[in-house]
Amino acid sequence: MANVDIGKKESILGLALLITGATVGAGVLGLPVQTGLSGALPSSVGILSAWAVMTLTAIVIAERFKRSENSILDYPTLFKKDFGIVGKYLAIFGYLINYYGIMVAYLCGSAAILAFLIPVNINQNIYILVFFIPTAMIAIFGLSYVVKANKLFMLILGISFLLLLALVAHRIHPKHYLYTDWSFLIPATPVILTTFLFHNIIPPICRNLNYNRRKIWTTIVLGTSLSCIIVLIWNFVSIGAIPMGGKGEGNLLYAYLNGEPATVPLAAGLHARKITTTGMIFSLCAIFTSFISVSMGLKGFIRDFVVSTFKLDNQKLNLFLTFGPSLAVAILYPSLFLDALDIAGGVGGVIIFGIFPALLLIKYSRKFTSVKAICGIILFIVLLFLIFLDLALEFNFVKVEPKIEKQYSNTAILNKN
Repeated sequence: MANVDIGKKESILGLALLITGATVGAGVLGLPVQTGLSGALPSSVGILSAWAVMTLTAIVIAERFKRSENSILDYPTLFKKDFGIVGKYLAIFGYLINYYGIMVAYLCGSAAILAFLIPVNINQNIYILVFFIPTAMIAIFGLSYVVKANKLFMLILGISFLLLLALVAHRIHPKHYLYTDWSFLIPATPVILTTFLFHNIIPPICRNLNYNRRKIWTTIVLGTSLSCIIVLIWNFVSIGAIPMGGKGEGNLLYAYLNGEPATVPLAAGLHARKITTTGMIFSLCAIFTSFISVSMGLKGFIRDFVVSTFKLDNQKLNLFLTFGPSLAVAILYPSLFLDALDIAGGVGGVIIFGIFPALLLIKYSRKFTSVKAICGIILFIVLLFLIFLDLALEFNFVKVEPKIEKQYSNTAILNKN
């Protein structure tokens, strides 16, 4: 296998849509469940902040790949050059936690949606395989096939998204937007950051655009901006249409406590077949476009890691390491959807696509007091704090519960699986 991308050059729009497809999956599935419980205003501020930060770090990484051009294949080699052997293995650790976690989340999320849409009494693992096999095959074929499939499913996603907005619009309750819980934005931060993680496909995008700075920057900003608009609208509509709490599964609190994607409470709460069907099509398209992008990027990363570390270039081994771990975890622990997104965004994603770009800003600044260096220092401190905070939340050293839970504690906990 020569590389994750092939010789044919893709358009800026096609690659920007690839970025949008890669990012919109987590935002569609996980965001409204966690950010929704913080309220419309806090969640919108969090989404815009994460978009700005992750777009900046993507540009920093793209500039580093441009500087090296073809001398660096993927992240393991890049970080070894800049931060030595320790940096290389920290990058590998962060990257694998992030993208294995995201792939587990997508597989579990797709199974939950398929099971809700097709209520046949079969093992959930069958749903996982039904989604996994075709998407993995497309990713294996390379960038050109991924871009083509992504365009098709982004078209379906766009149509279903607009139709879903039209169907849900008259069911929105303006009073839902008055609710705010700024403190609950803290545990939602990992999922928000995960939404804008597409950085794994930066290497093939840079190569495909011949390391042209203007084209790369345009592609990144356009792709992330489209994603941000979709995610903001989806979050706003979900908060307005889905109750915060209540009896049964048709509310955000129940979905949060049970680790469900946002489309499940939307369908259960509104009791409309058209909305259910449209929402599921939209969600599956979002997961599909994200999964093929993530797995394609992971494939290139694994190859670089194996070649640079063990001097092996074995296609079967690379494919096994790309898809095997996440598939195994999803089958053995199918309820890990939101937990996987938490760990992926809060630890792995922030380390490799937040902390490391901040260090790159500092390293390649001409003066320690320059604007670039100061931005890097601030970014480093803030993101390091988020890592420790997320770990503290995961291990229950710090506990932040949605204040809405106090109003519905009995019904929510009684219905918890």
